[in-house]
Amino acid sequence: VRAILATGDTFRLRLSSIEPGPVATALVQVFKDEPRLCRYLHLSLQSASDDTLKAMRRPYNLKKLNVFCGAFREVAPDATLGADVICGFPGETEDDFFVTRRFLDLWNFAYVHAFPYSERPGTVAAALEGAIPQKLRSARARSLIVDAQKRRAALLAKWQGREVEICVERCENGLSEGWTGEYLRARIPGEFP
Repeated sequence: VRAILATGDTFRLRLSSIEPGPVATALVQVFKDEPRLCRYLHLSLQSASDDTLKAMRRPYNLKKLNVFCGAFREVAPDATLGADVICGFPGETEDDFFVTRRFLDLWNFAYVHAFPYSERPGTVAAALEGAIPQKLRSARARSLIVDAQKRRAALLAKWQGREVEICVERCENGLSEGWTGEYLRARIPGEFP
C-alpha cells in the first residue's frame, strides 16, 4: 500500500476484503500517516464468535478483533466499516450469532455483506456436525443486513450537508454522483465529467 501511494500517481486508494490479523494491524499506521487512503475498511470478518472462528480455522478471535477496531477507530474516527459475515456455520449457536451481531453494532459497521452458510462438497466444514436449518441461516443474514442498513442511514444523516471530496462516476439530470472516501454515495448539483 505504501509503495502504491509512493508513486505519486494515486489520488486516493480504497482497500477492501482485508482479513483481520497482522497485515490489517500494520495498515492502521498507514491510515494514520496517509490521507489518500480512503477512510473505509471492509473486513473479511465471517464471525466475531470465538467458537465459530475456531471452527472456521480463522487466525483471529474476538479480543484481537476488538483491539484492531479500537486502534483503527482511534486513527480514523470518521471512517466507515464494512464486513463479510457467514451466518449459520455448522455449530453456530444463538449466543455465537448474538456475539457477532453485538460486535457489528459496537463498532458501527455500516456495510454488512451477510450471507447464509452453504455447504461445499469435499470441504472440512461440510462434514461438521451441528448443521443449522437453511431458514435460520437466511433469517440471521437478513437481520444483520437490516441492522447495517439502519446504521448506514444514521451515518448518512450525520454526513448530510458536510463538505466532502468525491470521485464522480456519473452525471445526469444536472447532478454529479460519486463516492466519498468513507464509501458514502454523494450527489452534487452540476455535471462534472
